[in-house]
Amino acid sequence: MGYLFGLLGTLTLVKSASTLQAEQYLAPFARGEKICAFALSEPDAGTNSFNIKTTAVAEGGGFRINGNKWFITNIDNSDALLLVAKTAPSGKEAVKSGSLSLFLIDLPNESLDYTPIPKHGFNYYKSNQLFIEDLFVPESALVGTLGKGFASLAPTLNAERLLVAAGSIGLARLALSSAVLYASERVVFDVPIGAHQAVQHPLAAAHARLESAWWTVRQAAAMEDQGDQSAHATALANTAKYVAVEAAIDACYHSLQAHGGAGYAREYHQERWWREVQLFRLAPLTQQMTLNFIGQHVLGLPRSY
Repeated sequence: MGYLFGLLGTLTLVKSASTLQAEQYLAPFARGEKICAFALSEPDAGTNSFNIKTTAVAEGGGFRINGNKWFITNIDNSDALLLVAKTAPSGKEAVKSGSLSLFLIDLPNESLDYTPIPKHGFNYYKSNQLFIEDLFVPESALVGTLGKGFASLAPTLNAERLLVAAGSIGLARLALSSAVLYASERVVFDVPIGAHQAVQHPLAAAHARLESAWWTVRQAAAMEDQGDQSAHATALANTAKYVAVEAAIDACYHSLQAHGGAGYAREYHQERWWREVQLFRLAPLTQQMTLNFIGQHVLGLPRSY
């Protein structure tokens, strides 16, 4: 997931940064010299991004920002932060506004404090709770148009889903190849266990599901590369995310099962891959919200949430 939120920050900047912001940040990001973290999620907002409580109030040629974020990826290793806050027209309290704005902030910053969140998996990077207290940023820190932050984020959503889809398939292919090797070498009652259909068929079926999902991902990625933001492209990106994640979870499960008791041991990594692939059902968008989109915008059913 570290790669995911790096994408959200930098891809949004590619599309919405000012000339000055682009000159200062995009080249170092592209060269890998600097990393940009992204801060949207909050404990009381979840999928409803417009319910965030972090506020940015206009003040003296800039904005005063206060609030809390959580599951902020890799901020401890980042050089900049793309922060989402709630704003309002002059004269109104920002907390009463539903509009969102984006701000680009250099790190470290003494007004930002963060604490790692213990996690079930993906522990090669930290996910943090972020505390923002009286952070002042100049007007030049605003990315895109005031109050139109969600519109700046929207073009990144298809790419976000496709990155998760491709990553889940990559993880599952690794788990599956490990299971095939184990099943070919592990001999019980004088034959490799992979010769038994009870072991072989689940792995073969998992392979078929992964390959089918991968073609969907490739088709959706081709449309993304062409800059296609049509309803069809968005529907395909959501479909790709759903089928890829479900196929990956199935493959990781059967890979663990093929190892028998050894699959429960950390030596073989199967238990870790099985744990970590579960994240893709939850982030960056739950499978249920993906189905909500398909149900409403593809099948034409009434909105269900």
